[in-house]
Amino acid sequence: KKLQRLHRRIAARREDATHKATDAIAKIAAKRGQRVAVQDLNVAGMLRCRTLAMSISDAAWAEFARQLEYKCELRGVEFVRITPWFASAKLCHACGEKHETLTLAERDWTCPQCGAEHERDENAARNLAAAGKRAAAARQEPGEESASASASASASALAPDVSDLPCPAPGAETAAATGL
Repeated sequence: KKLQRLHRRIAARREDATHKATDAIAKIAAKRGQRVAVQDLNVAGMLRCRTLAMSISDAAWAEFARQLEYKCELRGVEFVRITPWFASAKLCHACGEKHETLTLAERDWTCPQCGAEHERDENAARNLAAAGKRAAAARQEPGEESASASASASASALAPDVSDLPCPAPGAETAAATGL
């Protein structure tokens, strides 16, 4: 009985943290007039890795993305899903070169093409923001421009400052990026 109570309390805390993080991301994106881009992940494939399986299943990435999508819709924020096969961490955000041999253990890397130095997660966030911007532009009709698109045109293609966002659910920091 004590164990059941403990499990319920842990589940409630995780659910609360997910709600608070997704709500904060949607609120900030709405306030700044930004869109939110989320990369779907091949979770089934990732669960095959025994060393990461427990952490991945605990992170509840699908639930995080689901909540973020509906909260963005409620606040009028454009929500873009990026394919799991987009190499967000392996692409140089400066020149577009793909670093094929990059491993998960390498957190920092230098682009062999242009020499730009990258921190893996920051580089992935910049690439996801740019991919979200391209995907949103591709969905628009030629000659049609929304308020968020006109704000995007004048803003930088780099990922925005997310230092005022709350700490996301475990694993979500690489799964979601707010971007123009």
